[in-house]
Amino acid sequence: MIRILDISNIRLVSLNNKYYKNFGLTKEYRGFKDTIKLLAKKQKIKPPVRIEIYMETPLDIDNPMKPIFDGLEKISFDDDKYILELKVFKKAIKRASKGIGGSGRLVILGCTIDINEHEKKMNKVFNK
Repeated sequence: MIRILDISNIRLVSLNNKYYKNFGLTKEYRGFKDTIKLLAKKQKIKPPVRIEIYMETPLDIDNPMKPIFDGLEKISFDDDKYILELKVFKKAIKRASKGIGGSGRLVILGCTIDINEHEKKMNKVFNK
């Protein structure tokens, strides 16, 4: 697994805060995405991709996923449609007194997966 990103003291954003009412990206969302792009390891992972995300946040476990993927797109992989396996681990922290989320740590690991092994797992689950 490649350590794509390891940031301490980051406030994760939620997909719920992506757009203004006029459908433009919010400053908070755009800033988070730009931070991910700036700090992520500039090494592409060949598809298909497995991603593991470890985060400290008060947000629901699924809320930061899309903002994280948007930030990594074109940096670690060409498109998030190539992520075939995803594991997410969360350590809950308290909300900040102001704002949505408290500041925590975000660690992202990634690697190329063996498509044959992946297909075997999928077939087993779907009884094929």
